[in-house]
Amino acid sequence: MHIRRVEIENIRSVKHLVWELPLDIWRRQNSYGKNLEGAGWHVVLGDNGLGKTSFLRGTAICWLSFLNVIRAVQSEPAILRIGEDFYRAEIIITIDKDFDTVTDFNGFPKIYDPNKNGSNYKFPEFKIEKKITRFAGGDSIDYETDISRTFFISFGHNRNFSKDNFSEEIKESNPSLFNQIGIFQSLSYEGAISWILKLSHAKAEGDLDSERNLENILNFINNTNILPEGCSISSVSSKGIFLKRGNGSEIPINQMSDGYLSVLSMVIEILKQINKWFGFEKMFRGDDYTEIIVPGVVQIDEVDAHLHPSWQRRIGQWFKEHFPNMQFIVTTHSPLICWAADSVFVLPTPGTDETGRFLTEEELNRVKYGSIQEAYMLDAFGEIGRSDEGQKKLVRLTELNNKEWDGQLTEADKKELQELRAALPLSALRMKG
Repeated sequence: MHIRRVEIENIRSVKHLVWELPLDIWRRQNSYGKNLEGAGWHVVLGDNGLGKTSFLRGTAICWLSFLNVIRAVQSEPAILRIGEDFYRAEIIITIDKDFDTVTDFNGFPKIYDPNKNGSNYKFPEFKIEKKITRFAGGDSIDYETDISRTFFISFGHNRNFSKDNFSEEIKESNPSLFNQIGIFQSLSYEGAISWILKLSHAKAEGDLDSERNLENILNFINNTNILPEGCSISSVSSKGIFLKRGNGSEIPINQMSDGYLSVLSMVIEILKQINKWFGFEKMFRGDDYTEIIVPGVVQIDEVDAHLHPSWQRRIGQWFKEHFPNMQFIVTTHSPLICWAADSVFVLPTPGTDETGRFLTEEELNRVKYGSIQEAYMLDAFGEIGRSDEGQKKLVRLTELNNKEWDGQLTEADKKELQELRAALPLSALRMKG
């Protein structure tokens, strides 16, 4: 499953918003000549309060049943725009018949009608709409379509890794809700790490499937450069999971930095859910255990949270390389996250006539291939100026440059000019030019 179009209405700060991938991006092909149908790294930008999280919640609503929507949202004020009587979300998706199953709510597979579902028999389209009316419960344009047998998981910005009984209970009793509830509520992904331990325990008891699955997962983690440089998982046992560093020392996995632990836990959770949905037989490309070929949608709110800039630069490309058929929809404030972007959507400013827009090809190229300074020159990242003190120093640098030109610098001026040029090297270089 991939999402081609999203429309949301009256969800938190968002009155009305449409996100629809341009056709040239939708029809992009991979190195095998396969139409990716929207797979890739799609970034949503916007200042705090403009609706990045609301956008992701809107897409998640469409995947959930009405009852699970109410369980996820918990209360109307958490999602309903003030002064409105309903909220609505609609997505248009394509499914891959080799992996996905779309049924009616009795569990019977849907018949793919080219007149209704588009001309592409391999990737038929479906429109899913959920409308929740205040005091009146759920209403849906399409009662007949259930897409819960497609792969779709959302990670909210409140990701934590401590043991959480609520998260464990939801995961066991309502796995469909677990896949989306993280975008609505704080959720622990400690269970992702625990899954590795459970596979190891089952392996010790002679379960051959668990032994094979554990080996495949460890091969993936240790051979895809997701761990700190020189590190690998060296042992998994009842004592825990241990990493071996490049210098030969070992540390428990929970002593990793929050950034690495955040990414690793998300990746393991994705692998765990893919295994649950499709089985390991469909996960990998032949014997290449570093490439997951399953299609689906992964949403990550504030993907840059906890990440060092060096990881922000490469995380998108890493996901695209190792999950080439997955559609990632991520929110961020960081231009570094955009370096791997196939599209960047800029949310509209509330109270204006703006509708939101995708960066043009020229703008996207500036973000992907230019410097950080060139990216921040785009209005997509808002006005990023200097601090008041920095502005004063820039004015003083200009004054001293003029004095140098006129040959009027004192020894104290020369020292101050040298310090300012060291503190403001780009500005100093431009002035010299």
